[in-house]
Amino acid sequence: MKVGIQFHCQSGPLKGSVFDCPPGEKIIFGRHPLCNIVLDSDEEASRQHAELSFEEGPTLKDLNSTNGVLVNDQPILSHTLSRGDRFLVGTTLFYVESIVLGADKKISDSKESMINTLLNLQKILVQEKGDLIKTALEATFEVLPASRLAVMKKTSDGFKITHFVCQQGSSEKGLSSTFASKVWESNEALLMESTDDLSTEDWGETIALHSVRSIVGVPLHNKKGETFGVILGDNQVNPNALKPRHVDLLRFLGRSLETLFQKIHLDQLEKEQRKIQADLSLAQKVQNQLFRDPPSGSYGAYECQVIYQSAKEIGGDYYGMRVHENRIYWTVADVCGKGVPAALIVSMLKGASNILAERGQSPSQLLTELNRVLQPDTPRSMFATCFSFDLHEVGLLRFSNAGHPPGLLLRKKTGKIEELKRTGSPLFISPSISENLKEESVKLQPGDRILVYTDGLTEAMGSHGDFYGEEKLYDSFLESSHLPLSEQKSHIYEKVLQYETNNSLGDDKTLLLVEYTP
Repeated sequence: MKVGIQFHCQSGPLKGSVFDCPPGEKIIFGRHPLCNIVLDSDEEASRQHAELSFEEGPTLKDLNSTNGVLVNDQPILSHTLSRGDRFLVGTTLFYVESIVLGADKKISDSKESMINTLLNLQKILVQEKGDLIKTALEATFEVLPASRLAVMKKTSDGFKITHFVCQQGSSEKGLSSTFASKVWESNEALLMESTDDLSTEDWGETIALHSVRSIVGVPLHNKKGETFGVILGDNQVNPNALKPRHVDLLRFLGRSLETLFQKIHLDQLEKEQRKIQADLSLAQKVQNQLFRDPPSGSYGAYECQVIYQSAKEIGGDYYGMRVHENRIYWTVADVCGKGVPAALIVSMLKGASNILAERGQSPSQLLTELNRVLQPDTPRSMFATCFSFDLHEVGLLRFSNAGHPPGLLLRKKTGKIEELKRTGSPLFISPSISENLKEESVKLQPGDRILVYTDGLTEAMGSHGDFYGEEKLYDSFLESSHLPLSEQKSHIYEKVLQYETNNSLGDDKTLLLVEYTP
């Protein structure tokens, strides 16, 4: 077999020119007009500077030039070129695009060439762009006395060729799946130097039908050591072409490919993660629209202050406020879990609450309707605790508590806290909650303050693994009662954050403060 070569010029007047040199020809570089590649404007080039011949592969020789010949920045007298080499003649730089494989190709698999191939494979492993598996396969094929070389992955339907390179006149057709299967089953490299005495009963008919004279295969393993494919090479011209040293070469190629496959897998995971992150960012923007106008401020006889912080990009806490016919309607909910599933339930709560609040329903009626509307479409494993209350301008508080942590009512006159306890079970557990959901009313006095929160505050975890707890929350509510409402909100929340050792592992947090200020 003989070798042709394709290269292009990267500098000088010939920049961009592509040269296809078939096997059997000699190519002379120089300034003389009779040279094959004339470098007449290159003052550093000799009249006959270098020769490219093909006795033992594409060999570049220095013809006793004045300034020498460089291959990959190293001076040479004679050098067998490989794909990716750069060679400098005078000041004109050329780049080897490919080695063209002819029907009579003779590949140099000398010790030097084999070592160069191993070094090239190492370089390929650190590259970032291109089809690195194909590049590694081509680099190995240049020194492997084979007609074909393929990467074959095992599937439920047999072996699938994922990467393939061959000499001219050969094709994928007739690669032996039987041989690949034996490599797979044995999980060891197999070499058949000559197929002259092959038993078709043991090895099938494909090898004989497609004139395979010598064949080799090595298994490919994933990170866990499991076999996932095979590298298979064969020679359709010469028996005894493939030798044990070529098994070692393919083993090294296999280890390189295993690294590349793992790298590709990690790249795919990173792309998927980036897509997930982009989707979460978009979901976060959508959810932020639910809370785009934090209803802190004064509303008639009441001042309201609220803080909301999700533990992840999107959260499972919800708060909503509506003013309807001289009443302020508040709903605070905590959907079990975090992330996307909880956020979807929050979106459902938001939409349904907005519609139902316009009807002017009482807190217990609102929660009963939320449960009736949303329970059929909520996964059975999910539920939500919910505290709903309304405030009349004359200081009347009505509330209904569906499994939520108790609301806290701090009396201005006595300085004592009253609990607005649970009056029913969480939402979405059963189709109807009206039987066990109660509603209570409380008369407020000027200066009285209400605290409604989700359990992300009381279950904030400290350095010893213990929760912040209700007692600390009550204490911070009491000790900050002299502060303006906005400052009290910050004080209570900062106390929780100071206690929590790793906020990234915490739960969603919602804190609502209301003061009656007629």
